[in-house]
This record gives sequence, structure tokens and C-alpha cells, in this order.
Amino acid sequence: MTNQHTSKGDRIMNPVTGKRMGDGAWWILSVGLAVLVAGCGPSKMAKDQLEKARQAYAQAKADPNVKTLAPIHLSDAEKAVQEAEQSGNTTDMLHYSYVAEKKARIAMVVAEGKMADGETQRLNEETAKAIERKKELDRQRELEKKKAEEEAEKARQAAAAEAERAAMAKAETEKARLGAASEAERAAKAKAEAEQARLAAAAETEKAEKARREAEQARLNAAAEAEKAARAKAEADMLMQELSDLKAKQTERGIVLTIGDVLFAFGKADLSPKADRSVEKLAAFLTKYPNRNVLIEGHTDSIGSDDYNLGLSRLRAESVKTKLVGDGVEVPRITTVGYGKKHPAYPNDTDANRAQNRRVEVIILNEGVKAESQMRQ
Repeated sequence: MTNQHTSKGDRIMNPVTGKRMGDGAWWILSVGLAVLVAGCGPSKMAKDQLEKARQAYAQAKADPNVKTLAPIHLSDAEKAVQEAEQSGNTTDMLHYSYVAEKKARIAMVVAEGKMADGETQRLNEETAKAIERKKELDRQRELEKKKAEEEAEKARQAAAAEAERAAMAKAETEKARLGAASEAERAAKAKAEAEQARLAAAAETEKAEKARREAEQARLNAAAEAEKAARAKAEADMLMQELSDLKAKQTERGIVLTIGDVLFAFGKADLSPKADRSVEKLAAFLTKYPNRNVLIEGHTDSIGSDDYNLGLSRLRAESVKTKLVGDGVEVPRITTVGYGKKHPAYPNDTDANRAQNRRVEVIILNEGVKAESQMRQ
């Protein structure tokens, strides 16, 4: 299996020219060596790779989003498939088939990225509309408050006028002793009406103030939600950036890292030195983000009995856990599980696919999510 994580500094020297080989040349050499070791004919290897390229192109072509959002990349993949099909020798067929498969997968990745950008734009537009609706509500409530204040002022003025009339009535009653009792009663009634008007005005004022407070709280809530969403996106982007060296990918279960079969000896659970370096990077990340826990899943191919594969998958998951604990990650933050051959990433019909299935997946759980809730059935 080709090690796709070989860095430029690790490229192999061409034994003939003495120069470092590029990724494409190194891939072809690796495939050739794999053919010699496995005893498989180069023609069959080329045809298998061509079939993989065709399948990848068919998958990309069947996705309407890829046709719409990444037509150029899809066209490049189609041309590469045609070049592979028309190749006159096995080496060219292998090369163009590999290129075609990669171009098809690039087209799907580009389409997914553009779809994510469109979703972000839609959320921004909805947020802007919500803010505009909030502003309109504030304006309406402000008008209602102003109207209530005007009505309260009118009531106050009416009460003042009524009180003035009552005072005049009282003075007249003093002058005219006859009917004094009747005038006093009218004055009391007028005072009561004035008090009622004052209380009503106070109630309207309180109602308007309550409406203002509710509007302000709604504005603060909307702002807090928008800020929370922005923080969540920024944190997700930052986490993916920090884990870019480990080929992390964001999923519904959390951030998933895959430690492939190339990091373990065949049939063994001990980590290779390269795997140690990958796990050390993961441990440094978990130390920096103590609120993130991990679920470590061990997987195998279909070779061997169910019990053997289940045990091997558990041992590989435990090896990663032991390394993380040794690098300072607390034991309660780590959960391990072995699935054996139960959940293959690829059909176990070729050596290459079986190698892809011999893996350990590390799921960096979202904050607050329990590992048990993310385990597979």
C-alpha cells in the first residue's frame, strides 16, 4: 500500500539517477514493488486501479452538486480516465488511473467546500433578517411607548384641571354655606376621579417600561446567540487547522483521525515510531483543550477469525490509549472499543482495501458529548 503521508523530506532516492523522486514517480515505484512482493501481475494491478478510477469518477458524476459546483475538476477526472483507458502500456495505465481517481475525489471535496460556503452565506443572511426584524419591533415598541406617554400626559393635565375645578368648587362652597355639603361631595368625587386617572397613567407608564425592557432583553438574546454561533464556528475552524497535519476530518460524531495499518506491523498491536509521533501530536492537542475527550476505535480486515480480529482491534486501540496516557492525557478522558472486522471502510475484496480496513480511528468528541453515545452498533 502506498504511504500517502510521505513528506518531501522523506522521498526516496532514485537508485539509478541519484535524485529524489516526486510523489507520482514514488507512487508508481511503490506500486511496482507491491506487485513484485504480492506476486500479482502488473496488468491486473493496472486494471484494478483503472476500475477504482472509474468508480470514483462515476460517484462524482452522479452527485449533482459536483456537476454544478466543480465542473472543471470533474472534466479533468473524465479526461484522466479516458487517458488511462487509451494507454498503450501498463505503467501509463497505472499512472493515469491513479491521477483520475485523485481528480475525481478532488472534485467531490471542492463541491463539498462550496456547499459549506453557501450554507454559511445563508446563515449570515438569516441573521441579518432577524436583526432587521428586531429593529422594526424596537421601532414599533418605541412608537407605542411614545403614545402611552402622550396619553399619560393628557390624563395628568386632565387631572390637574379637575383638581383646579374642585378647588374652585370648594371655595364657592365656603362662600355659600347653603349647599356646602353637596359641594364637598362633588369635590371628593372629583379628587377620586383624578386619583384614578393618575393611577391609570402610572400603569400605562409601567406597561411601556416593561415593553422596553422586554425588547432590550430580546435584542441581547439575539446578540448572544449570534456571538455563540460565531465562537463555535471559529473554534471548529481553529481545531481543524491545528489538526491539519494529522489529516483530520470533521464529522457529525466529532473530529476523526485515522491511524492506518502502515503504522502497525501486520498482525501486531505495537505502535511504530511514526505512529508514536502522530499520537504525540494528538496528546499535545488534547492537553491544550482539556474539555475534549476521545473515543478510540480499533478495526481489522476480514482475514482471520472473528475472535482473533476483535482481540487485535482492542489491543491496537489500547496501544494508542497507553501512548496518550504516557504523554500526559488523563485516563478518564479516553474510551476504547474494538470492532474487529465489523465496520470495514472499504470492501475486503483486494489487498489494498484490506490494508485500508486495518486501522485505528480516534474521534475527538464535541464538548459535553459522552463517548458511549457515539459508539457504533
